Amino acid sequence: MRAFVQKRLATAARALIAREQPAVIAITGSVGKSSAKEAIAAVLRRKFPVLASPGNYNTEFGLPLTVLQLPMPSSSFGWLGTVLKAGSRARGMQDYPKTLVLEMGSDKPGDIAALTAIAQPQIAVVTAVGESHMAAFGSQEAIRKEKASLVQALGAEGVAVLNRDDENVWSMRELTKARVLTYGFNTESDIRAIEPVSYACAFD
Repeated sequence: MRAFVQKRLATAARALIAREQPAVIAITGSVGKSSAKEAIAAVLRRKFPVLASPGNYNTEFGLPLTVLQLPMPSSSFGWLGTVLKAGSRARGMQDYPKTLVLEMGSDKPGDIAALTAIAQPQIAVVTAVGESHMAAFGSQEAIRKEKASLVQALGAEGVAVLNRDDENVWSMRELTKARVLTYGFNTESDIRAIEPVSYACAFD
């Protein structure tokens, strides 16, 4: 049942994206991906209709539900109804947003590749490589490779946005032919963050 629902949702979401052709911005990272998603969506909404992943809809179920604009069902009967609605929405939706900001999570190797197969990004944002889900991956290097699969999913015309302060993320620049933009406190960052300055005033 689980595999059946997952496959049907993925197929429907992939078909809808192929039909509507939205720009896809995908975000991953051991930390900070939800905050980055919200910040990016907030900026883009000033000029464009944007669909962003609600909450942590970043799994093989959550991501296609986001794309299809369907809620997470709470029962087996509800899932069957969702599959039927997904098939209908795969044929197109009126006034569908032209920009998707999608969070992509990973609990085990291969998860991100499965998500990019549903929604191939034009822009990939990687926040950090940490040690979450270490039991499933076995090493931080395995986690780095998993996160890097998002960057590898980009075409040559895409853009990889990488955290210059995280060497594991910075190393991903070598895995793509896409344009690379960096951010962080590092002086070599394309977009450089600056520590706020505190001012103290003394009065006699």
